[in-house]
Amino acid sequence: AFQLSPSIVQSDPEPTFDFWVIVDNHLSVTVTAVLTNNQTIYLPMSRAGDGYGYYGDNTINVDDYNACMTGGTFGSAYGDPTYKEQCDADGDGAITIVEYNLIIGNFGRSGDPLPW
Repeated sequence: AFQLSPSIVQSDPEPTFDFWVIVDNHLSVTVTAVLTNNQTIYLPMSRAGDGYGYYGDNTINVDDYNACMTGGTFGSAYGDPTYKEQCDADGDGAITIVEYNLIIGNFGRSGDPLPW
């Protein structure tokens, strides 16, 4: 799932918006942009590995490691009783070394603060 939550920061002389980008299993990212007609906004890549809870807690830590790498989740695939969709960061239907590397590589990182 992809969620984009814009809010107006300034409206004079040109509208400036903050966009909070939230993607399942990823840390949140904030983008500020001045919008003009037909403008394209390029969103930065967010860091994957936040699999604790369905939408995560916006931090990659031991909770994510325990949720995704223990109890039979690591090595599981879609249809297995231990498979957890929120841990499948690349969406290939399996919890593999890819997810392990994402959690370890992003361990200790947090997403941008959310407005709520």
